[in-house]
Amino acid sequence: MKPKRLISLLVAVCMMITMLPLSAVTAFAADTASSTVYGSAIVDGYKYFYKVNEDGKTVTITGFSDLDGSHSHSAGIPETLDDRTVTAIGYHAFYDCLYLKDITIPQRVTSIGEEAFYNCYNLNSVTIDDAATSIGKEAFLGCTSLTTLKLGEKIKTIGDFAFYRCSALTEVIIPQSVTSIGKCAFDRCGLHTLTIKGPIESMGLAAFYECTKLETISFGENIKTIGQQAFQGCSSLTKVTIPDSVTSIGKEAFYECTKLETISFGENIETVSYTHLTLPTIC
Repeated sequence: MKPKRLISLLVAVCMMITMLPLSAVTAFAADTASSTVYGSAIVDGYKYFYKVNEDGKTVTITGFSDLDGSHSHSAGIPETLDDRTVTAIGYHAFYDCLYLKDITIPQRVTSIGEEAFYNCYNLNSVTIDDAATSIGKEAFLGCTSLTTLKLGEKIKTIGDFAFYRCSALTEVIIPQSVTSIGKCAFDRCGLHTLTIKGPIESMGLAAFYECTKLETISFGENIKTIGQQAFQGCSSLTKVTIPDSVTSIGKEAFYECTKLETISFGENIETVSYTHLTLPTIC
């Protein structure tokens, strides 16, 4: 084809495109851009909604419903839906769900999304298998019946407000894998004992704020920082031992711990903020 004819053909195509209605161009763009596949499956009398992930072989749970409202037994988290492996629990997936009581997050699930189990107030036991690496913001917020929590050994991040106001939760073991605990993550929980095994490079503001029943804290030898207002208002604490690995303690970290008699500091602390100025609460 001669160059002049080729140029003429390209000009003609461009003119045709510009003459198309805007709605037609927009619809074409939407059709080509949208490739996400959604579906649903019924398991044990419950309906699970899902999104097919990019690999086409795995899914993210996006929603849940009881088909007729008559179920009184505990729902669960299926390992597969329509022969595709469940690898994530998405945003708001089980929000305000009454049918979850004792759940185990399947082995292949790697992430638990924001508000995934928000306000599931009949939920009393959660076991997260070792595949999961993250717990999203407000994932278990308001689960006021939660008494047992087993965190998997691959979790790296616990999001802001993740277990906020889980008032029945009395014991938590933060595994070695965790490097970040978000803002107000365990704020106002019913904790009596707390074990932090991991290095915790980032501890958010008021992570354990007003856990008024907390009596014992065990820090791992690799923890690096204790965040601002981390244990403020933990009024049952009597003794705290800070390991040598800690280099900084945030402002008001142990403020209003009215029974605290002894704090043993490690040898490598570079910064300790002692100020007792009252800060506005954000939790």
